[in-house]
Amino acid sequence: MNDINIQIQADEEQNGTTVTYPYAGLLRRIMAYFIDYFIVAIPINILSDVVFAIRKIPINSILAAVNDMLQNPQNYAVEEMLPMLMPVYITQMFITGTITWLYYALMESSKLQGTLGKKLLGMTVLTDTGKRLTFLRATARYFSKILSSMTFGIGYLLIAFTRKKQALHDLVACTVIVKRPVVKIIIDDNDF
Repeated sequence: MNDINIQIQADEEQNGTTVTYPYAGLLRRIMAYFIDYFIVAIPINILSDVVFAIRKIPINSILAAVNDMLQNPQNYAVEEMLPMLMPVYITQMFITGTITWLYYALMESSKLQGTLGKKLLGMTVLTDTGKRLTFLRATARYFSKILSSMTFGIGYLLIAFTRKKQALHDLVACTVIVKRPVVKIIIDDNDF
């Protein structure tokens, strides 16, 4: 079967509701990624500017020097470029990694059960048994995306070929992404 079915009892008389969650496909997940990318980019840029100002890293001077290096590489040696660029690179990677990890892990383990991009497109992140993710599992899912990326994107393309539409990081973290549920009411014939 291609869906997760969860039986919910409505009352003591065995009437209930079956909720079917169809799995979310590749295109919908790509669109959610781009929405989340822009949502996360704003605080990353703001925080980066604040950190660079506090640490007194002259970012405008560095960018001007990098631009000059790119236009006139013969005037510069690698030994001159690295000391200037490494503090910026390390700081930017730390800020980007931390904000992105916290955004995905906190949102996917929250009551929303998904990032803002996923929620806007009607998706929810669940364990492969249909439960809400813990922060630890959401963290494992986030860092497992490194594996999906290391395979030149093939880890992401698995979505199109697996039964539950899981990427490599979903398989590692035992998670699925589902679309809004389809609800069926089960009524006992003895009620009439």
